[in-house]
Amino acid sequence: MHALSVATFVLFSAQAALGRVVPRKEAPSTYAEGYLEPYQQYHTRYLAIGCQFQHNNATFFNACCHPMLATETLETARPSYCIPSSAASSSAAAAQATSDNSTDDDDTDDCDDGDEDESSSTPAPTHSATSESHPESSSSSSPTSTHTHTQQPSTHTQQPSTPTQPPATHTQQPAPQTTSSSAHAAPSSDSSSGSSQVFTGGHATFFYQNGVAGACGQVHSDSDFIIALDQQRYGNSGDRSQYCGRTIAITANGKTVNGVVADDCPTCDNENSLDLSSGLFQQFYELSVGEFDMSWQFV
Repeated sequence: MHALSVATFVLFSAQAALGRVVPRKEAPSTYAEGYLEPYQQYHTRYLAIGCQFQHNNATFFNACCHPMLATETLETARPSYCIPSSAASSSAAAAQATSDNSTDDDDTDDCDDGDEDESSSTPAPTHSATSESHPESSSSSSPTSTHTHTQQPSTHTQQPSTPTQPPATHTQQPAPQTTSSSAHAAPSSDSSSGSSQVFTGGHATFFYQNGVAGACGQVHSDSDFIIALDQQRYGNSGDRSQYCGRTIAITANGKTVNGVVADDCPTCDNENSLDLSSGLFQQFYELSVGEFDMSWQFV
């Protein structure tokens, strides 16, 4: 479950029951090239130390998984356990090269970790998928909410050895209403009969608030029906989005339940995916499902 929340998605193969995440080929539009370290350098390290599986481990994620400033070096700006081995770095770089030769055109099915904030040393609240959503950081340390993506590591990704406990594993299970075209379909939208559109092609995951404010600036409990929008749709994680406080009607498993936008999700699968509070997720399925297909619209 995920994201640079300011309340908190390397090509890897998985077992039959798991999904596939295609690493980004290019930096997100919100990544501050020039001010931050080169995006590919950052993304390779992100994959090499397994950040995409550490989103519910706030201590490790905040210390290791944000981009550094262009003027910083890994040896001086990060703890030693954040520095990947040569083998892990080579494996992550090779996986990205394989992804670059792929014919997959869905640029949104990636880990949006590049949208994290400019300061590498002390991130603000973030999401995780784990989706690698994800994250902006501030100049002084602050707690983060945990958005943990539900996808599993590639056999080529070396998990770092850290003093913190490993993240909980959430396997992806196909929702009962999943169709053959839903697994990694490009997001689409259809005009509804009202003034808003119905968005499809996305997936719903869940996250824990951890008692800190989301990107919209408010603190919520995990039982509140709150939603984190994909980073591309939300906008700059450091600012309050125009969507903050908007109500969204989510339809899945024969139900429609409303939630309120309170955060952003840098690691969601695509711009039509949503990261839900654990309380809202359980209105549709048990948490063990991991993620499900759904449609949604602003109301």
